[in-house]
Amino acid sequence: MHIFATAIAALGLWLGMANDLIQVPLFAMAFPVALYHIAQNSPTWQSALRSALLAGTAGYAACLYWIVIPLNTQAGIPWPLALPAPLLLAFYLSLYCGLFTVLIHRVAKRLSPTVLGVFAMLLWGTLELLRGTLFTGFPWAVLAAAFAPWPVMLQPLSFLGSYVYSGVLAGVACLLFESYSTRSARPALAALVVMAACAGWSWHMWNSPIVTTAPVRTLMVQGNIDQGQKWAPAYQNGTVHRYVDMTRAGLDKHPSDLVIWPETSMPFYLQEKQEYLSMLRELTIETQTPLLVGTPAYANGTQGRQWDTLNRAYLMGNDGFLSGWYDKEHLVPFGEYIPFGMHIPFLDVFFEGTGDFQTSSATHPIIHGNLAMGVLICYETIFTDLTQQRVRDGANLLVNISNDAWFGNTAAPEQHLQLAVLRAVEQGRYLVRGTNTGISAIVDPKGRILTRGALFKAEAVYGTAALVQGTTPFHRMYPNLHLAVLGACALLLARGAFGRPHSTRRKR
Repeated sequence: MHIFATAIAALGLWLGMANDLIQVPLFAMAFPVALYHIAQNSPTWQSALRSALLAGTAGYAACLYWIVIPLNTQAGIPWPLALPAPLLLAFYLSLYCGLFTVLIHRVAKRLSPTVLGVFAMLLWGTLELLRGTLFTGFPWAVLAAAFAPWPVMLQPLSFLGSYVYSGVLAGVACLLFESYSTRSARPALAALVVMAACAGWSWHMWNSPIVTTAPVRTLMVQGNIDQGQKWAPAYQNGTVHRYVDMTRAGLDKHPSDLVIWPETSMPFYLQEKQEYLSMLRELTIETQTPLLVGTPAYANGTQGRQWDTLNRAYLMGNDGFLSGWYDKEHLVPFGEYIPFGMHIPFLDVFFEGTGDFQTSSATHPIIHGNLAMGVLICYETIFTDLTQQRVRDGANLLVNISNDAWFGNTAAPEQHLQLAVLRAVEQGRYLVRGTNTGISAIVDPKGRILTRGALFKAEAVYGTAALVQGTTPFHRMYPNLHLAVLGACALLLARGAFGRPHSTRRKR
């Protein structure tokens, strides 16, 4: 087993992504390179698979350690029993690493060094796409997310999207490694061509003005409500008053065009609480500012249920009336519903006050004047296809409301924000995030964080976004670009699997 390469892969992924120590984006490139090295230097595909599974499990577990926090602090599961949760998820994600190494191992002798590096590029992008799609998808810690702190490096997302661009990053690293290990200039030349194309596009996009139609002064009220108290009826009155008071104080200081309260900031059915609904109406009429507020809701049941419980965002206009809403489309397994109707008692704490949520299929934007908000609730912002749909339906501003209080003061909120940054660049939209405990922020279409709040601090975060009507090349090519990458990957795989061995001898 390649112990050194395995360790380099895991450490590269951990240090390259947002973590609690230090983030160095370039370190993430060691992850695909180490797997590429393992694939070519393992005597059998089984050996390559074992090393890749170990590297992937260790790396992803280090990135996703925070999953144990809600299991221990909220569900009360002892640490020894909670610790396997991130390991199991990390092992699942490592299967894609295993498939990468097995397929590279399989075709290495039948492809030239340059073509093999290109195949690695296509294969990595394909596997990122599959990981973000299969079994509800979990596109966390995609390679492109490592470069969120360096927004100039993110500009190719507007052309390629995060999956394909992650493949490009991995492929360039593998081509350079291939050139070094074979003492051949051709792979390096291919890498330089790709890098030059990305650099040219980045220069063009970075220096191009953002074409907007109107500014949107936005106040994101971050209530910092303790997750252990949030759903207790005794604290509901205090929660409402905190948000109302913070909003009034924030608007006195910063007159705004839109106020955003986080996901389930009103931890009750607003439909039933007329006294609280009246307080919100009074607030919006008095301040003449529309309010987007997260709350659970219910509607007539489907599939034999009496009622459907929904994770909803309401818009209350400055006339005090509810003028629109969006119900969450992509739910979190085991966090918002239990798959297959199972009952797992220790997870009941996650459904306190609501029970299982149900999905919605309505993706239209919430309209207020010239504002068309494409709303993404909680982790919906990590999915490329959902933001694509919002813009396709006419959204000129992306809004993400979330509650990351579950995960404590860990790397999770920063990782979540960095994935939201990718969505802004892909779609060429301003993205506004309103959260309970942080990180509330405004991101521009170039991936720059214009305004950001603090973690676990009650504050009204103010900033200015803008409305955008145009679309990016990625938006216009979706999903044909992904289909082209899948097709090209399949062709090179077939050539590598069934073609003649290549005459180039690799020196390792």
